[in-house]
Amino acid sequence: MSQPIEMQRYAKYLIHGSLFYLLLPYLIFFIGMLKWPIALLMTICALVGAMACSRAVAAPIPEERASCSRWFWVTLFFVVACCLLISGIGGYGYQDHDWFKHNAILSALIESPWPLSYTFKIDGTPTPFPLVYYIAYYLPAAVIGKLFGWFWANQALWVWTFFGVWLSLSWFALLAKRFEWRTLAVFFAFSGFDVLGIIWVRAFFLNQPLYISQWTHIERWSGNWEYQSFISLMFWVPNQAIIGWIGSGLVFYALLNSSRKTPLLFFLALTALWSPFLTVGLFPFLLGDLLSERASLWAKIRSYISVANLCGGALLLLCALFYASRSADSPIMLEKIANGFIFFHPLVPNLPWQDTLNLLLLFWSLECGAYVFLIFVSHRLLTSKEKQLFLVSAVVLTVLPLFRYGYWNDLMMRASIPSLFIFCLLTCKVLFHSSSKRWVIVLLVMTLGIGSLNGMIEVRRHLKKIAEAGELVRLPKPHPLYHAPDTSVNPSFFSQYVGDADSLFFRKFAKPLLLTPPELTIEDIRPVSADIQGGNQ
Repeated sequence: MSQPIEMQRYAKYLIHGSLFYLLLPYLIFFIGMLKWPIALLMTICALVGAMACSRAVAAPIPEERASCSRWFWVTLFFVVACCLLISGIGGYGYQDHDWFKHNAILSALIESPWPLSYTFKIDGTPTPFPLVYYIAYYLPAAVIGKLFGWFWANQALWVWTFFGVWLSLSWFALLAKRFEWRTLAVFFAFSGFDVLGIIWVRAFFLNQPLYISQWTHIERWSGNWEYQSFISLMFWVPNQAIIGWIGSGLVFYALLNSSRKTPLLFFLALTALWSPFLTVGLFPFLLGDLLSERASLWAKIRSYISVANLCGGALLLLCALFYASRSADSPIMLEKIANGFIFFHPLVPNLPWQDTLNLLLLFWSLECGAYVFLIFVSHRLLTSKEKQLFLVSAVVLTVLPLFRYGYWNDLMMRASIPSLFIFCLLTCKVLFHSSSKRWVIVLLVMTLGIGSLNGMIEVRRHLKKIAEAGELVRLPKPHPLYHAPDTSVNPSFFSQYVGDADSLFFRKFAKPLLLTPPELTIEDIRPVSADIQGGNQ
C-alpha cells in the first residue's frame, strides 16, 4: 500500500545519514594520521561544519509529498543485497581486476602503522615513501581489521558498502521524487551505447569478428575513453561510485531546493578524501550556480560565506596538502605516465590525430548523444535549475575526454560520475512525466534497453566466474601494492600511490613516518601472477 512521504523530512534524514557516512573516515584519518594538535583542530572543524550544515538544511523548503510503498524499501534492500553479493566486495562473488589494489590498500592499512609508508633503499639509505591516495572508503573497515583481523575487515567493508549504496539509491529516488521500482530500474539500466561502440570499432576500425559470446567487459571499446555504467562502477570501484552518488545527492539537493549556499562548500569538501576526482567533477556545478546568479561579484561571494563553508575550506586545504605531496618527482618513477591534451598524448599509442578525432566523435555520440538529444527536446518539462544542471553536465562530459590524467585515464572516468548522475536523473523525470511526448518515451526506453546490455554483461561475467569457482564466498588473498599486475605494462604504476616524505604535509601535519619492513629496492616493483581470491578464476 502506498503512503505519502514528506520529502523535506526524508531529505533531512538522508542529509544527516550522509554527513555521518562521509565524515566518519575523516575523523579516523585525523586521529590516525595527524599530529594530535592538528588532529584535534581538524576534528573540531569537521564537527562544527557538520552541525552548521544540519542547521542550514533545517531552513524552510516548500513542502512536497511523494507516494511511497513499503515494497519500495523491500525492493531496494533486495536489489542492493543481490548486487553486492556477487560484486566481489568482502569476498562475496567475483572480484574484478581493480580488487588487487583495493585488497592491497586495505591489508596494508591493517598490518602497518599509520601513516602508512613503504621503505625503499635509495642510494644505500632506507627511505620511507608514504601512501598518498584517497583512502576514506577503506578506513572504517581497516579499524575493524586492526581490532579483529582480515576476515572481519572484509565483513565490515561489505556492510559499509551496503549502507553507502543504500544512501546513494535513496538520494536518487528522493531527487527523482519517485519511490518505486521503476526508479531503480532506470538507475541500473542507465549506460551509454557501449554495445554499438564495440561492434562499430571491431567491424569498421579493426576488421575483426565480433565474438559476442566472449564479451566480458566492453566499456573500453574506444581505448581509454570510458563512461562506466552504474553497475560497472559498483563492481569495479565502489570507493568512487559511492562518493560520486552520495556527494551528488547532497550537492544537487541543495542546488535544486534551496537558494542558500551556506552548506555547499562543506558538502564539496567531504568528497576530497574519498576521491579528488569527484571533487573536480562536482566543482563545475558550484561554479555554474555562482555564475548564473544575477548579482554583483561581492554579493555572490558573500552568499557562500558561512561557518560550514569556512570549515569546508579548511578540509579542502588539508586534503590539497596531502595530495600535493605526490607532485614531486619520485626516485621510484621509472617511466613517466602520459598526461595532457589527447591530441598530444593519444589514448591509443601512435594513433594519428585524425583517427583520434574520429574515435572521439564516435565516443561522444554513442555515450552521450541520445540522452542529450532526448532531454534537450523535453526541456520544457524541466525547471530552470534542472536546465542549468543539464547544461553543466553536457559541457563536463564534452570536455573531459579532451584530457587524459592517470594511468587508466582516471580523471575522465571518475569526474564524470556526477554529470552522469544528472543525466540519469533527468532521464527518469522525462520518462515518467505525464506531459512527455510518446515518441520521446519510446526512444528513451530503447536507449535504456541498449544501455542495460552493458550492465547485463557485467552481471553475466560475475555469475559465470562464481559458477566456475563453485562457491559464492572466497576470502581475498591480499598482495603488496608494489606487485600490482599493471606494473608489467608500466613499471611506474606503483609510483602513483606514494608521495614525498619531505613534503609540507608530512613534515608539519602528519605523525612521523616509520621505516617499516620489508626494505625494498626498485627491483621489487614487479608484477605477480596473483589469484586474489583463491581457487580457479
